[in-house]
Amino acid sequence: MILVLLCTVGQGGWAQSSSSVSYYERSWNADSKTVVKTLRTLNADQYTELTGGVDISLQPGYYVVKANAGYNSIKMIGKGEHHLVLCDGATLNTTLYIEVEGENSLHIYGQEAETGKLKITPGFYTDPEYHAAIGGSNNASNGPIFIHGGTIDVGVRYRAAGIGGGSEGRGGIITIYGGTVKAQGGNRVGNQDYGAAGIGNGKGRSSGTITIYGGDVEARGGVPGGAGIGGGSHAGSSNFTITIHGGTVKAQGSSDAAGIGSGSNTSGGTVTIHGGTVEAHGGKYGAGIGCGMEALLSSDRHGGTIIITGGTVKAYGGVDAAGIGGGEDADGGTVTISGGYVYAEGKDDGAGIGGGQSGDGGKVTITGGTVEAKAGAQEGPDKGYRAIGAGHGVIGNGSDNNGSLTLGDDRLVTPYIGNTSQGYYPSGQRVNGCQRYPAVMIQQCHHPGADVTIIDGSSHNAGCTRCKMTIEQHAFGADGQCNVCKLIRLEDGGDNSAVFSAWTDDQPHTFVLSGRKLAAAQDEAGNWSNRAYTICVPFDMDLVPYMDSLTLYTLSYIRDGKEMVFTENLPYLFAGKPYLIVMRQGELELLSHDVMLTDTPSEEQVLDWNDHDREMGWWRGTLTKIDNAEATWQMAYALQSEGDFRRITTDSPEAMWEGFRAMYCPNELPMEADGVTQVNKLLIMKGVLFPNGDIDDYVTNFDPTLFMGDADIPDSTTAIKTMSDGRSKMEDGRSKMEDVWHTIDGRKFQGKPTQKGVYINKGRKVVIK
Repeated sequence: MILVLLCTVGQGGWAQSSSSVSYYERSWNADSKTVVKTLRTLNADQYTELTGGVDISLQPGYYVVKANAGYNSIKMIGKGEHHLVLCDGATLNTTLYIEVEGENSLHIYGQEAETGKLKITPGFYTDPEYHAAIGGSNNASNGPIFIHGGTIDVGVRYRAAGIGGGSEGRGGIITIYGGTVKAQGGNRVGNQDYGAAGIGNGKGRSSGTITIYGGDVEARGGVPGGAGIGGGSHAGSSNFTITIHGGTVKAQGSSDAAGIGSGSNTSGGTVTIHGGTVEAHGGKYGAGIGCGMEALLSSDRHGGTIIITGGTVKAYGGVDAAGIGGGEDADGGTVTISGGYVYAEGKDDGAGIGGGQSGDGGKVTITGGTVEAKAGAQEGPDKGYRAIGAGHGVIGNGSDNNGSLTLGDDRLVTPYIGNTSQGYYPSGQRVNGCQRYPAVMIQQCHHPGADVTIIDGSSHNAGCTRCKMTIEQHAFGADGQCNVCKLIRLEDGGDNSAVFSAWTDDQPHTFVLSGRKLAAAQDEAGNWSNRAYTICVPFDMDLVPYMDSLTLYTLSYIRDGKEMVFTENLPYLFAGKPYLIVMRQGELELLSHDVMLTDTPSEEQVLDWNDHDREMGWWRGTLTKIDNAEATWQMAYALQSEGDFRRITTDSPEAMWEGFRAMYCPNELPMEADGVTQVNKLLIMKGVLFPNGDIDDYVTNFDPTLFMGDADIPDSTTAIKTMSDGRSKMEDGRSKMEDVWHTIDGRKFQGKPTQKGVYINKGRKVVIK
């Protein structure tokens, strides 16, 4: 009965054995993340020996190769598990294929020395079925294939995978635990420009599950368009999953294909690397890890999803392709690196990590490990060759094409030109460095030069200036002071009476206003829009270092009884004085060193536009909260979120006016047409901005649609619109702002100064040498 099952096709090729055979079965221990090796033994009546023949079909069971045995082809039939043991010193050779598909599976084992061999070297023949060397026939995916050991060297002539799917066949399950595995994908047939993966899919397919836990694995894609490990050429779409936990893996894509990932004209699937040593080379126009050339220029052209959590990974792109990400004309996809050592090198116009030539950068996240990324050309910063980001040649060639890059707080970025380090990038510019320079190293920072940089409510954190990592956390006492670094905190919106009582001592200290940062608005593309705030801080603060990011104003005049005219100031906040700040980009933390605290806000007289001797009201600062009743009594106007100044009244009970703001308080309210004072009506005043304090200077419209304010009245809008330059209008129609210069202490020049020194021009500090 056994003889009938074992030899349904072919001549000879089997024999009953008279001795037991041992082999090693391997499995993966998810807890220890190691391959477990278990010795198994087959008694003589549990297996059949393969001795050679022509063609043979095998039912489910155990088969052993004890000596050299050759066949043309071997087919697994019978819908079940097939087990093949390669004894040390023995070789099983076929000239065609081992067919494993449908509901059949194949397990391959070795013995102690791992010298048992399985070799498939097809000669010249015409195979109308286009079989994989091990796997499916034409249009068929492979059944599950498990390699536990032995030495396996297989190749195929035409269009099918070395191990995996046949021509037009999807990849099935392929799992490698150990042994030595070498696989060559099939090449084109005649003028048909299609190749297959070394391990994975046949021509025209890109799916399946490939898992490598250990062993020495080497795979080469078939010419043209076959990936080393992954997809065949011209698949159209990808649905494969490649996971590497350990071992040594080398993969070489053929022309237009990735080393690990997809073949030509196909977007990438999912590649996850948890460990091991991995080296991947893209073929001409293919990424090292990611996707091949996207010649079809479809809307779905990207490197897929690439996740690296550990191991040593080296990825080299082919011509105009990224090391990790997109091939030529393909975007970067999604790349996440949280551990291990990663070296990614693009070639020619490809990024190190990101897009190939003309490909966008995709989405890259790096939170751990050490990453070296090098673009294909080392031509210095801002030349379009990016370590991480878009490939060279992207239309517009700007930051919009770089996609997104997220770096972990403890990541230190060092840019390079060639092999020359350019120092480290400050924490706030790390992403910019990766997208400007052609080479970077990203690694864990050891936090030199720590400083107080982050404020978070109940404690403040000492953070590193070279990364964004919080390295030390301190707590504030009841008097607001930290007992470690002596920083004194005033809480925005809090009760600061104890702080004022303790530190208004005419002695210099370091103060911070916690809970409020002034920040311009930024959209997803990185474009900035203005945002305006009123501010009154109880300590002096030098704003000169932030002049490129903001403009400071104070209220000078009331025009026609309804327009507030703001004058541009020198960039220095004086304690207790009220100001308007317009943030144009970035953010400002209100922290000042070696200054004295005041608990008394000042007020500045506001004059009439037409009659400078006539008082119209007061521009007042607030250092404590003011409720709506107090604000109503003072007839206070506060900056609202839509950009207008609105009067706070008892009709708006929710409007608690916070401390550390500024407000306009008129001497008297406007009158209605019938002469009745507008006591409780919600009044609105518009604002205009002066470039400087001379009433003959140009007026800048204070367009409320450009700003967000610092108070909320019910039903007020919070929309932000694109910033536009309003410094182009004046009452007499002139269209150019006067070129006014000041010394750093506020003295005005007519025309540009000729002497050396530091000057203020149009809100910016200018050094004349």
